Amino acid sequence: MEVVRNLDWNKMLEILNRLEFFKQFSSYEKRKTIDMKTQFLIFRENEYLVKENSTENAFYIIVEGEVRVVKGKKEIELATLTVGDFFGEYAFLTNTERTASIIANNLVIVFKIDKDLFDHLESETREKFKDYIIKRLVERLDDLNDVIIKSKK
Repeated sequence: MEVVRNLDWNKMLEILNRLEFFKQFSSYEKRKTIDMKTQFLIFRENEYLVKENSTENAFYIIVEGEVRVVKGKKEIELATLTVGDFFGEYAFLTNTERTASIIANNLVIVFKIDKDLFDHLESETREKFKDYIIKRLVERLDDLNDVIIKSKK
């Protein structure tokens, strides 16, 4: 992993503007998020972004590239995530261990949101983060329900 350095403020704002996650955020909220120790990280192909059972307290939004979600020693693939998807939100919100590993399929750039950044945001902005995370968790649960229903037919 390497931290993206020398990324100017306008470029960071341009990146956030491309992501669905930040569509509901005002320009002011995006600027405040960028001002708060923003971290864009680069991972190379087959590099672990997150390891199962680790306890790091952050979640990530994919800015560029694709990752696979794997579980267990045999690394059974559960999903593929692409630009705009995020991961680690459950462990971030609940302070629990990671339930799966995340591995880069190619060159991947992510926007890292950790507790330090999150805790320094204004309450309205934090609520928007939480609302979007909850919305996506509900969508994922709905998708899983569809898979279960189809498998029983």
